[in-house]
Amino acid sequence: MQTKTQRAAFTLIELLVVIALMALLAALLFPVFGTLRGKARESTCLSNLHQLGIAITMYCQDYDELYPYALDPINKYTPQDWETIDPVAGASIPSLPLLSDTLQAYVRSREVFHCPSDVGFQMTDFSLQPLEARPSAFEKFGMSYSYMSYSYFAEVILSHRTQETLTSPSQFPLCSDLAGRWHGSTDRSEWRYNAVFADGHTKSMGFNAFGELFALPL
Repeated sequence: MQTKTQRAAFTLIELLVVIALMALLAALLFPVFGTLRGKARESTCLSNLHQLGIAITMYCQDYDELYPYALDPINKYTPQDWETIDPVAGASIPSLPLLSDTLQAYVRSREVFHCPSDVGFQMTDFSLQPLEARPSAFEKFGMSYSYMSYSYFAEVILSHRTQETLTSPSQFPLCSDLAGRWHGSTDRSEWRYNAVFADGHTKSMGFNAFGELFALPL
């Protein structure tokens, strides 16, 4: 007497259990993958900054140990009270090049100026107006990084200071991210900045630690 062959199959409940387990694993792993991708972008950014530090050192060797006479997008395109800081600076700002153009002879690719986490910024990030970068600072200005600050520009560049005349080269940031939230969150207390220092080392810092650097004597 012939019997019917039973076919193995998932029941609806078993299928739902499998789907639920897959959803749980995805919920657990996706944040981990996101963190790993963020760390990879941060590492690439620090590598870029390290190369920029080398390029600036090479420039200094060619120009009597003087730092590049150039600006970043914020200093060039935002209205600063340059006349109060230094009348010479105020008069020269429109004609000064961006750092990315000045260092082209010392870098292999413009991608060195591109932070992989660069998603642009609005000047509310810096309590300044009206400059913004969309869709990214690199696409709009050709660089994702800052170069000193306007006060440092006056104290270092215009005063023709070299690394040897700096009080603490290891605490003097040459270049850093234009926006700290690229490596952090929308919460300012969790912003992070990658920077290369005058002695050549690179570092990732929180918002408060980065801000404290600008209170140190040059």
